[in-house]
Amino acid sequence: MSTATSNIKRIYKIRKERLEDGALVYCLSDLEIIFSEGLINEVTILYEQGHEPEEIGQAINRDPDEVFIALFHQARQGRINRSFAKRM
Repeated sequence: MSTATSNIKRIYKIRKERLEDGALVYCLSDLEIIFSEGLINEVTILYEQGHEPEEIGQAINRDPDEVFIALFHQARQGRINRSFAKRM
């Protein structure tokens, strides 16, 4: 067994013990991540026009993190042409 493999196994064992001892954390539970098809399409159009998630969130009265999740979904579906999640 290589040194890298034994190191990975040792690290995994330590992390597994931490996971088994810790409470579960539900990520994004405070966000509303459901969008109507019309709204998610509007978010995509606004983003493609150059608007930032913060601006879009303000315009549609949604948390910018929710807008980010919608855009992330659209990007994974290949529905976004503009560079995604890059800040200048």
